[in-house]
Amino acid sequence: MASVARPYNAFLQGQFRDSAHTLATADLHTVLAEAWAGYTYSLTDELKLSYVLRVQSSEIKRGQGDRTLAWGGLVLSRSLR
Repeated sequence: MASVARPYNAFLQGQFRDSAHTLATADLHTVLAEAWAGYTYSLTDELKLSYVLRVQSSEIKRGQGDRTLAWGGLVLSRSLR
């Protein structure tokens, strides 16, 4: 598990310009927790299949946006030699 500090989030705080859809710094958590986990299976010497799961604590303090994020994905990779 890791901690991430975000003193400014351009997406949530207006991208350095005025916007009707912004959040103040007081409405956001500036320190977030992140965790990654994954598993890789070798199909052949050159071909691998991986599953990765990522979880991040809520960045917004209250309201509809106050939720933990979790997402995963499959990755198929090939070694080039």
